[in-house]
Amino acid sequence: MTDQTDRTSRPDLGVLRRLGACADRQGFFTVLAIDHPPAFILPPSEAARNDQAEAVAVKAELAEAMAPHASALLVDPDSGLPACLATGLLPGDVGLMLCIEGDEYQREPDAHRISDVRGGWSVAKLARTGGDACKLLWRYRHEVPEAEAHRAFVRQLALDCAVASMPFVVEPIWAALPGEDLADPQVAAARARGIVDYAKVAQDLGADLVKTEFPGGVDSEAAREQSAAACSELDESLEVPWLVLSAGVTYDAFRVQTEIAARAGASGFIGGRAIWDTVVTPDRAARRDGVRTAVQRLAELTAIVHEHGRPWRATQSVAEVTAAYPSAWYAD
Repeated sequence: MTDQTDRTSRPDLGVLRRLGACADRQGFFTVLAIDHPPAFILPPSEAARNDQAEAVAVKAELAEAMAPHASALLVDPDSGLPACLATGLLPGDVGLMLCIEGDEYQREPDAHRISDVRGGWSVAKLARTGGDACKLLWRYRHEVPEAEAHRAFVRQLALDCAVASMPFVVEPIWAALPGEDLADPQVAAARARGIVDYAKVAQDLGADLVKTEFPGGVDSEAAREQSAAACSELDESLEVPWLVLSAGVTYDAFRVQTEIAARAGASGFIGGRAIWDTVVTPDRAARRDGVRTAVQRLAELTAIVHEHGRPWRATQSVAEVTAAYPSAWYAD
């Protein structure tokens, strides 16, 4: 785990601008994720039809109700992007994060499979749509024979993002190997260790922002204490901002995770099903009620990170900026 992407004293202004667009005015990232495939976000009866219109409709409904309360939305290019932009439902002051991995990779938790770019999609196209950040789901285990190929893929994608001045958001996921059971305390401990270590690997490969799993549990006081210590270690290892993801846990669990992560130094969260699971119902009236619940949850999580988290800011002084950006600095 020694890969290191060079970071100069002259930050990329395009990256800084786009990261700022994804944060709120206080510098926190309070991001709603709706990049999930239809099978995750639609009721089973509707997802089974694989109906693009239904996928666009439900994501548009979420965007309309919740985008004004989020610092950014994380969407997919197939249904989420048209639902947010072509409808005019994404406010201009709300950031736009876009995933780059394919649906199949999202669905298949295999540590051996190298992450891939969605067919026909690219960092350049993501930039042309007005995206403010490129997010990569990255399942990784340093023990597998493909580990170097995993890292090489992420390193190359980081370079592609750098060329486009596009913030690169890496979501490292500790993927269980065959025979591993998270009910085994040793496996659970290895997972927590991996989450901490892989956040640093993601940064060193070129991530501008790390979207991380929560390193531990919250079902007991001892578990919460261990998780808090792991979050603090993760924070100390990073120079880039980091956000906690919801990973399909219940809202009550995610609320606790968000507070622990924020107290350790996280700059916010990227939340999906833990926030909007109440929307997944075939009953349209119940879905509207579910949207209201989701808005309340998003507001509560935002208040937590504002109270306990560490805001992200560009930190160079005027003197440092003057030295780093002399007249006509852009010529080279």
